[in-house]
Amino acid sequence: MKIYNIGIIGLGAIAHAYAKSLVAVPNANLYAVGSRSTDKANKFKRTFDADVAYGSYKELFEDKLVDIVYIATPMSSHYKDMINALESNKHILCEKSFTLNANEAKHIFEIAKRKNLFVMEALWSRFNPTLLEVRELIDEGLIGKITKVDLEFSIDKPYDETSRLYNKELGGGALLDVGIYPITFTDMMIGLNYKTIKSSAELAPTKVDQSNKIELDFEKLSATLTSGFDKQGLNFGYIYGTTGYMLINDFWANQYAVVIKDKKIVKVISNPFLVNGLEYQTIHVLECLDKSLVESNIMPPSKTIEIMTFMDSLRKAWGITYLTE
Repeated sequence: MKIYNIGIIGLGAIAHAYAKSLVAVPNANLYAVGSRSTDKANKFKRTFDADVAYGSYKELFEDKLVDIVYIATPMSSHYKDMINALESNKHILCEKSFTLNANEAKHIFEIAKRKNLFVMEALWSRFNPTLLEVRELIDEGLIGKITKVDLEFSIDKPYDETSRLYNKELGGGALLDVGIYPITFTDMMIGLNYKTIKSSAELAPTKVDQSNKIELDFEKLSATLTSGFDKQGLNFGYIYGTTGYMLINDFWANQYAVVIKDKKIVKVISNPFLVNGLEYQTIHVLECLDKSLVESNIMPPSKTIEIMTFMDSLRKAWGITYLTE
């Protein structure tokens, strides 16, 4: 079994969670960590027993023993960081949202294709075992024909002009940070081939969305998606069908779901994570590399570009542009 050396840049909370998940991936070795702070890199190295620590991203990219780089820097840095990693011939797993817009995403994938390198967006929900089982049960007709999807992902993060969540320079706003999850869930379950759309957003003083609502009409079914930093939501996901419905708590990060018919739970879907759920995307990436694939069949470039294009159209409707656009 080939062991892949993984490098991590951007050593914040999601990088800590990702490093923890690697214990469940037998052919992954946390080899290198990189930060603009040498002290921070060394502390991360000690915490997770990495082999080397670098006080710059450039040094990590130039290390020939690094096979794949996990990018967990702020969204506004993803594009530049991925270009630099690709120039050093590294495969990439990049946190969501992949880039600030679809044009940046297209350019990254063009470079990756030219250099025959694997690049994938780290949108872990697409690899969630419970969501994959939910999708299978829907296909089997367990709750009949889908009539409605209702999703909320709201967290209580009051306005703070110093927070990255509200910082336009860092790609702030609810849509790219939390709104991408109900969009992704909807795409996984029913696709995004809607007929009509209505949407609205409440903007923070920094001109990024603090909350938003998206209503999609598919003629015979509908979807309502809300996300924001304005409150702590219940954060349930509902999939209604003609013969029952599914209830999924914390649908973007869930391990359990229930199927309800005639006011009774008729099935419990349970797939406890091996660690924290981030492990499944890495398992998939390394399987792709074992097969010398440069694209994932679960999270292909075309899907990332489709979702980014959809979010671009929403931001345009809401009057939100980032400084690089």
